[in-house]
Amino acid sequence: MRRERLLQVVGLAFLASAGINALGLGENIPQTFAAMAAANAGTRLEPVSELIVAYWGWALGAAVAVMAVTGFAEVARLNWARGAALVQVLLMLAYVTLLHRAFPEVMFTDGVIGLALAVALWPREARV
Repeated sequence: MRRERLLQVVGLAFLASAGINALGLGENIPQTFAAMAAANAGTRLEPVSELIVAYWGWALGAAVAVMAVTGFAEVARLNWARGAALVQVLLMLAYVTLLHRAFPEVMFTDGVIGLALAVALWPREARV
């Protein structure tokens, strides 16, 4: 599968996730954030987790916006689609860092998407 096509597939996944989360069709976001905060209590992630719980609507809105914009850039094959993919990697790293104690499975699910992004972003010259 060509890299551009792989980026488009990841972009579609991010657009779908943005839509599902924006419409409240997926997980119960306040409950997920509360579980995250409880799991991160007493760690360095506690202040960030508590902030996200307190302003969960804003946190969700920001994540949905990033997912929608970056996903659209990849699907439409805009010039900055590779940059959008890097932003997605950062978003996923933050997501996994914050949620891994409460939901260890997030490391696998986001790991698969992260691997697809890494393949799509790997420099062509670096291929072995």
